[in-house]
Amino acid sequence: MNLGADRYLSKRGSPDVVYFELVYAINKITERNNAKRMLAASDSKYRMLVEKSLQGIMIAQSPPLRVVYANSSMGKMLGYEPEEFRALSPQQVSELIYVEDRVVFFNRFNSRLEGKEAEDNYEFRAVNKNGSILWIQAFANLIEYEHQPAIQAMFLDINERKKAEEELRKSEGRYRELANFLPEIVFESDSSGKIIFFNQKAFEITGYTREELEKGLNVLQFIVPEDRGRAKENIKKTMTGENHGANEYSLLRKNGATFSSIVRTAPLISENKVKSFRGLVMDITERKQMVNQLAEYSEHLEQIIETRTKELKETQQQLVKTERLAA
Repeated sequence: MNLGADRYLSKRGSPDVVYFELVYAINKITERNNAKRMLAASDSKYRMLVEKSLQGIMIAQSPPLRVVYANSSMGKMLGYEPEEFRALSPQQVSELIYVEDRVVFFNRFNSRLEGKEAEDNYEFRAVNKNGSILWIQAFANLIEYEHQPAIQAMFLDINERKKAEEELRKSEGRYRELANFLPEIVFESDSSGKIIFFNQKAFEITGYTREELEKGLNVLQFIVPEDRGRAKENIKKTMTGENHGANEYSLLRKNGATFSSIVRTAPLISENKVKSFRGLVMDITERKQMVNQLAEYSEHLEQIIETRTKELKETQQQLVKTERLAA
């Protein structure tokens, strides 16, 4: 036993029983040794996979709060050598998290460490060794490390994505400000036709309120029934990216009054897919009235000309007849 034996077999008794026990013991020892070798090989592959991972991977325990492992990608992300993480004090570990995100981050950390339900996918701001702040997305889970509970997390640097999202928000804000100054209706709708944005002029012209928009308004309810079939077809064309130009519709206000309009729509593409569309509505009621008035005036003018021409012809004929009589 002192030399490493883990069991003994008695040679006394029936040979069948003795040899059965011997075979059983040899098989168990072989299985155990094979399992040890497989575990060692698996552990080696796991460590190599973790170390070569392009994502940052860190394992932390508490109390006291400490980092027990970090791979090289984690070090590059935060500006540390992997060995430096293990030497950080609990205060220094907490300072790796941006001060405004620290409470939420460690509430999640402690809850998961205690086996409670906690969000396993979240975003937070971290502090680089040089003091710069970067956005990181974390995927965390509870594991056992050296016979103690620990949190293992994979970290993705999403700083560029966050910058792009911020620029997009600023651009969207500028677009909405501009849209609110336009004298025409500007709207956005999702693929089902639900309106998700109205500019200020849209509320003024249609008579609806922001509260009613939040409850749900559909583009088709603004179109008179006889034009809705054509409108549905044009919406389908817009969602497939087909350019069908401008379309004229009679639209409905909240009070039931109608007005003539020209509507132009364009698809909005996200992640290479058309998920919504944007439209511009021009009220052409006055223009239509002017066109109708011009048509009426033109018709009246033609009647006057026709009547005057007839009168001139009759006058001319009378003159000719008078001249003949005089001759």
